[in-house]
Amino acid sequence: MSAQDSLQGRCMCGAVTAVARPTKDFITACNCENCRRWGGGTYFAFHVDAASAEITGPVKTVSVAPWAERGFCSACGSNVSYRIVAEGPHHGVLKLSAGLFPEGTGLPLGVEYFTDERPTAFDLSRPHEEMTAEAVRALLSGEP
Repeated sequence: MSAQDSLQGRCMCGAVTAVARPTKDFITACNCENCRRWGGGTYFAFHVDAASAEITGPVKTVSVAPWAERGFCSACGSNVSYRIVAEGPHHGVLKLSAGLFPEGTGLPLGVEYFTDERPTAFDLSRPHEEMTAEAVRALLSGEP
């Protein structure tokens, strides 16, 4: 995966689809209070070329701060986007949720924002139990 390749993704229910080209060779992670409240944890996203991004379906936007708005699927609630709306050098910057795309885009993590605000519980480098998809499915199905 490189920043020149277009990615295709969709929301949880499939009503919103996106085709976009990353403009950087990495994804970002944000731990700010706004992102944590929006998605329940660290927000993983990637910069896209807003002019060529094709986002279709029932996307609603909500102003979350004087400088930004978030887009979400009005059918299933999936987080779709984050856009800078404030005037200035970052006006119009569009980031799409990495979770919409297979393998989370396949790009490596490049920048983590608000590390000083990251809750201790969100630090995945600390020791914790890890479960595979198979193990979780067995747990939820009641199989031994």
